[in-house]
Amino acid sequence: MSPDPHYSFEHGIDHSGHGGIAPILAIGHKVTAQDFVERDLSGIRGVSVSQRGLAKTAKWDDLNPGFLFDRLRGIEYLRVLFDDTVNLDALGHLPALRELVVDCPKVRGSLQGEMRHLRSAHVRWPDACTAGLNAPHIEKLVLLRPKSEDLTTVGHLTSLVELDVHYSSALHSLDGIGHFRSLKHLGIHDCSRLAEINIAQEWPGPAELLIGGCIRFANATGAQNLRNLRKLAIYRGARGPHEVQLPNVLKDRGIELDLRGVASTWI
Repeated sequence: MSPDPHYSFEHGIDHSGHGGIAPILAIGHKVTAQDFVERDLSGIRGVSVSQRGLAKTAKWDDLNPGFLFDRLRGIEYLRVLFDDTVNLDALGHLPALRELVVDCPKVRGSLQGEMRHLRSAHVRWPDACTAGLNAPHIEKLVLLRPKSEDLTTVGHLTSLVELDVHYSSALHSLDGIGHFRSLKHLGIHDCSRLAEINIAQEWPGPAELLIGGCIRFANATGAQNLRNLRKLAIYRGARGPHEVQLPNVLKDRGIELDLRGVASTWI
């Protein structure tokens, strides 16, 4: 494949989990129907699209996504960082996808079809995209700035092992977490409206709960319902907390505490 200033092939970490070197196609220019006529794309395992690498006036449609991804159905890694409105419908079905990174404040459509191989997603997109994600074996999910008031939008992703939520100004309830039977790690980071943790019903997970923000347990019962909890880590986020109230039941159960710059009192 001849060198081309508009397209680079990143030979770096194999994001798809196979080890070794991964050919990642990085798009840095408008895509035309002639661009890949003589290119063999059969070895490409990933695509990276960033508006930072394009002209400031570049639009999503300039990438001709329908044409491009029709030739890249077998990719296992996809990264899209775009400020212009992104139409996910144009990607079509990507059945082999293993890792997904989307940081797009304006999105239309959603990912299509079942993605049985998807294991990891790190996304900033509308909650409807999360609710419609058909990934029955996904293990790790990071949500950036979700607008849902609870966790019901991810309740169908019952295979999750790790879930992190960052910078949500809407999240004020953990309703929906009871669906996760395999979850080992739950991270709540700088979610300003979530003032307390109240687990209303018995739930086996997670083993590790990581919190940054103004958090306290609503009552000892809420903590008791976390049957598998082994470690509780609380750190001072953008808005605190400076001090947290912890139920004595955590001490009685020998829960490992990791308080980073946060004072604590027992109730």
